[in-house]
Amino acid sequence: MLGLVGNIIWFICGGILLGLGWWFFGILMYVLIFTIPWAKSCFVIGQFCFFPFGKELISRKKLTQNDDIGTGGLGLIGNIVWVIFAGIWLFIGHVVSGIVCCFTLIGIPFGIQHFKIAGACFAPIGMRVVDKGVAKEAIKANAKEEFENIRNKKKPSKIQGQNKTYSKPSHLGFSMPADIQKMATFWKAHLIKNPEYYGGWVKYIYWWGLIPFIGIIIGIGGLINNNIIKNAQGKGLIFISLLVSLWILNK
Repeated sequence: MLGLVGNIIWFICGGILLGLGWWFFGILMYVLIFTIPWAKSCFVIGQFCFFPFGKELISRKKLTQNDDIGTGGLGLIGNIVWVIFAGIWLFIGHVVSGIVCCFTLIGIPFGIQHFKIAGACFAPIGMRVVDKGVAKEAIKANAKEEFENIRNKKKPSKIQGQNKTYSKPSHLGFSMPADIQKMATFWKAHLIKNPEYYGGWVKYIYWWGLIPFIGIIIGIGGLINNNIIKNAQGKGLIFISLLVSLWILNK
């Protein structure tokens, strides 16, 4: 009940403007194209800004127990870029706002929400907004699994494929189909449905090619990887990055 009251007061006194502002920047990032990798984060933060009471920000990996483009190395790179150009300043702004609210004493609950949003603004890629109860259960489930892994000393299984290996996700009980192996070339890899199921990156990895220097770094990572799908995706990503670089230089 208190959370509902807090959300109503927050929403009326500025939460609606904060949320709509973030959604506006999210749409703008989609329009600009080269900022698409960070667009979704704006919508995540916007959702958090509308009604922060009773909500928590949690890693999608902890929530789903599966990796995706935002929770792996690519998400880390995206967060580093975000922190340098925006995250650190947004973080400081909300921390200062939170401190000011806490000084008023009556505004302490709202100051705490500013601190939560500060954390969301600092590195939002790979995160998701959920109820506190859901976040608590997810953390408990992950802690239990980690405990069991330590106790049983489990090791990830490996599957051979064309002299290269890929890690088999724990929720899968099958090996890479022959037709998927045939599509593991740089001009066909983008046609693979759900490549992350076979140890590759998600299909949207190619968007990073619009930012050439990041795309090339990720592509090199794919080339030196033993996974045949990541290897093919890395080649494709480097190819796209070079094309975009040539287009920029010709401008």
